[in-house]
Amino acid sequence: MPTGTFFRLPEEKRTRLMDAAWEEFSATPYAKVSINRIIQTAQIPRGSFYQYFTDKEELFLYMMEDLQSGLKEKLSQCLEQAEGDLFRLPMLVMDWAEGSGGQLDPQIKRFAQIAFMNQGTDVFQFLPRPERLLPDDMRDKVNTAGLRRSDPEFLDDIFFFAVSAMCCTLMEILRAPERAQTLRERLRERTELLRLGCVKTG
Repeated sequence: MPTGTFFRLPEEKRTRLMDAAWEEFSATPYAKVSINRIIQTAQIPRGSFYQYFTDKEELFLYMMEDLQSGLKEKLSQCLEQAEGDLFRLPMLVMDWAEGSGGQLDPQIKRFAQIAFMNQGTDVFQFLPRPERLLPDDMRDKVNTAGLRRSDPEFLDDIFFFAVSAMCCTLMEILRAPERAQTLRERLRERTELLRLGCVKTG
């Protein structure tokens, strides 16, 4: 976690530092991220940075935890909007992520850019690994009517496949925004395939 000194900074200076950090981590593979570039962009002394964060890893962990918290909150809101239907969740998140005018939401864009810049590297290894991907508070909102099973493991698997398909689509849209509509339709088809494999038959 950042030091208390960081949280006591004026909001403008704290925002300037974090904007510079997001700019660097979104455009550079983690291994090549430069603290020097961050502090130059943020216009703060090098010594000041180390009063806020121990190193690059601590800064990145703080950024990822903040991003993770924001995305989890949005996923929970979208699940509520979907009336607990996990198969509707990916498209509702996509609607939010793309926003008006087809511009990716800043949170989603940051997540996609960092994942894209670090393909083949588990940059999210710094984050704690929960036993379940689907948080308990979200699981309580899931509508299990019609599903073959309703145990936590099964719901976790559905959530994993639904969110994985959505994340892949977002990364493809970031790479080829002109194909956004086609990619959305492919996501819809994949989600329907997932639904068919999870609902009761007969």
